[in-house]
Order: sequence, then C-alpha cells, then structure tokens
Amino acid sequence: MTEETMSDIAPMTVLCVDDEVNILKSMKRLLYKQKFQVLLAESGAKALQIMQENEVHVIVSDMKMPMMSGAQLLEKTALTWPDTYRILLTGYSDMESTIDAVNKGKIHRYLQKPWNNEELINAINEGLEKNRLKNENLNLQKLVKKQNNLLKEQNKNLEAKVKLRTKQIQLAMHKIEHNNHATQKVLYNLISVNPNLNGGFANSVSLLAKRMAEKLSLTKEQVNDISYAGLICEVGLLGLDSSLYNKPHKLLNYNQQQEYLEQIKVAQLVFSPASYLQNVSDIITCQFENVNGSGPNQLSEMQIPIGAKIIAVARDYWRYSMGRITSEEMNYASDYGGNEKI
Repeated sequence: MTEETMSDIAPMTVLCVDDEVNILKSMKRLLYKQKFQVLLAESGAKALQIMQENEVHVIVSDMKMPMMSGAQLLEKTALTWPDTYRILLTGYSDMESTIDAVNKGKIHRYLQKPWNNEELINAINEGLEKNRLKNENLNLQKLVKKQNNLLKEQNKNLEAKVKLRTKQIQLAMHKIEHNNHATQKVLYNLISVNPNLNGGFANSVSLLAKRMAEKLSLTKEQVNDISYAGLICEVGLLGLDSSLYNKPHKLLNYNQQQEYLEQIKVAQLVFSPASYLQNVSDIITCQFENVNGSGPNQLSEMQIPIGAKIIAVARDYWRYSMGRITSEEMNYASDYGGNEKI
C-alpha cells in the first residue's frame, strides 16, 4: 500500500477548544457520528500540546478563554500550522473585537455562540474538504514533478545515445572519406550487422530502385546514387530506439510514427561531413515526402528529388512484401536476386 493511499484512508482530525467542560462535551456529542476524529482541549496551552503530537486538520476554538484567548491561540496556530483550517466561536457582540481576531489569527470562519449545529458541522466539513483538496493538489504536483524529472532524464539519455551513435558514425566516415567505395561499404555494414535491421532488405530495395532508375533512362550518376541510397535508406534508424522499427509500422501509435520519421534528421547528421554524398543525402532525407506537400519537410512535388520518389516506391514495396508495414506478408515474384551485395 502506498503512502498516498494510507493518507486517504486515515481519518482527518478536528480539535475543539473551550475552557468550559460542558461545552466540550456538547461538541463531542454533536460530532461523534461524523467521519472524522474529534480531540478536545480545555485551554489554549493544552491545544498547542495536542497539535504538537497530532496532525490537526481543523481547529474550532472559543474566543473568550483565560490565559490565552481563542484569537491568540489561532494566531499561534496560523504561524506554526498554516494549513490547519481555523474556526472561531465568539459570544462577543463587539464586531470590532471579532474583526481584530480574524485579522490577527487569519481565521477562515467565525460563528456566533450559541451556534447552530448544522452550520457548525457544515463549517467543519468545509474546512476538512479544503484541507483534503490542498493535500491532493500537493500530491499531484509532486507526482507531476517526479514524472517530469523522469521524462527529462529519459530524454537526456535518449539524446545522449543518439549523439553517441551519430558521433560514432561521423568518426567512421571522416576516417574513410578519401575512399568513396570504403565509405559505402562501412555504412552498409553498420546496417547489416545491426540485429534489428536487415541487410537483405537493403539489397532488395537497392536493386529494385536501380532497375526503376534505369527504366526511366536516368544518367549513370543518378542510377548509382539511387542504388546506393536504396542500400542505406535506413541509416537514420541507427540513431533511434529499436522499438520504433522492430514491429509493423501500422502497430505504432501516432507519436511513435512521428518519432520514426526522426530518422531523416539522424541521416542528415550522418551525411553532414561527407559533402560529396550530398545527392545521396538528399534522396534519403526526402524519402518520406509526399507529392501533396504533407511530408516532414513539406516539400512540393517539384522539390522532391526523383531519386527520393523511386526509393519511396522500392522501399515500401519491400516493406509491404516482408510484413514491415502491416503484420501480414504479401506474396511477390522477383528475379532481382535480393541477396546481391556491393
């Protein structure tokens, strides 16, 4: 059982203070059926001692008492236990004295003696409810703060992981930038050795994209760029949590699908040191654009590279075929030789 649950179950406490024993007994008879604990004190000093030993949620005090008046008692209460709801019972007809007591003791309610039983019970219950709501609000604030701190820590760890993976990839690219083929091989290997990704899928996308580019009579340079872009079209996934791509895309919720698109930002970081691969970078980072301008970068149809359009078709053809978009695999016929490697 949690601490909050125990607090909810424990009864709240009302302290009644009056120097006349008969009045205290009368209050006890009035309140004993209520759903709260009733404590009694015949003086201000005794009331303060009880409050030191018990958590008091509402205090009801008579105004006229020897040694320490109700106003003085409630003034001390306001300083030491500001959350305790304070009710003053006064028989004075002098309104000036009552107002002074209210101001000094920061009293929440005052009732005239002899009191109306229903009015007194309602005033006490009102104080208990305000106290309960205040405690509930504090508990909720603590919970929200705890969850926010946890979320910040998780985001911080995730950002650190993304930065670390991105830095590792960039360092690898810097070392082999002088050799274009070696660079391609390294990036492909980073994908193929990842247990959550599929080198065979990368080969299949690359080969299909190359055939499509050739059918469209694109230049040899364009065909090479598109073929290579297909081979490493999932490089941005290396910077994301594997839970975003190790199950069918349709099973992801909206926020997860948006996080899945963050791979294009990771891809941009990966390619940033390699200016000679700018065309390949443009293809990969624009592969999720839509011709109606509703993609992540909201590019128009004319702004989307032809290679990105080809990669999108080849990529999703194989994603559907392999059950990576829906949970069902689709039948396909292929003579591409999906295991071909660079």
